[in-house]
Formats: sequence, structure tokens, C-alpha cells
Amino acid sequence: MVAMLGELLDQQADQLQQLIDLQAAEKEALIKRDAPVLDQITEDKEKILNTIQQVDKSIAEHPQHDAINHQPELLEKRTAIQQLMDKCQLNNEVNGQVVRMTLGRIQDLKQTLQATQSGTTITYTDKGKTYSGPSGKSIKA
Repeated sequence: MVAMLGELLDQQADQLQQLIDLQAAEKEALIKRDAPVLDQITEDKEKILNTIQQVDKSIAEHPQHDAINHQPELLEKRTAIQQLMDKCQLNNEVNGQVVRMTLGRIQDLKQTLQATQSGTTITYTDKGKTYSGPSGKSIKA
């Protein structure tokens, strides 16, 4: 019975490692702005996350669940799983930062394009943010 619990923990670790690998691929796709690849990665991540959730439920409902905290071999596996989860969380934060930076660049480009079409100019505020205002054509010296 405890052996089955160990197998569940191994399966959980494998799923988390697959998720980490997908996060690395996701980061590359974000940097390259490869939307089709990102769509596939999102689908794959959903499948893995569903599996992780199912395995987690099986572990929680296992009759000898408490053995995880007492048996050295299971405790070691639990620690490894926690480390993998921490890495997943860090990867998510990094990928989120890449998304925010990309969106910021897109917003700047959008403002520039809108200013070009509307006859306004783009300048910068004292905080370094872009600002759209009327072009200098209306100033008469």
C-alpha cells in the first residue's frame, strides 16, 4: 500500500517536471511571439495541470497518506515535489514578467501609431512614460 503511495508521488514529480519543461518552451515562444506554439503549450499545460490535480487528489485520499510525513523515502519524495513546485512558481513569475514587458512594448507602439495618424506627437513625461499631445504645428513664434 505504501509502495502505491510512492508511485503516486513519483508520478506527481514526473508531471511537475513536464510542466517545468513546458514553461521553458513557453518562455521561448513568448520571447519569439509565436502565437500558434503558445496555443499548443497552453493546451498541453492544461492537460498536465488536470493530471496533477487528479494525482494530488489520489494522494490526499490514500489510506496511508500520513506516511508521507514519517517514512524517510516518502518524505524525500515529498521534498523533491515541493522543490519542483517552487520552480514552477518561479517560472510562472518569470513568464508573467515577459508578458508584461511585451504588453508594455505593444502599448508604446500602439500610442506611436495612433499619434502618427492623429497629428499628435509622442513625448515623455518626467517619469519616463510616453505622452501623446498636440503636435508643435499649432505653435506660432
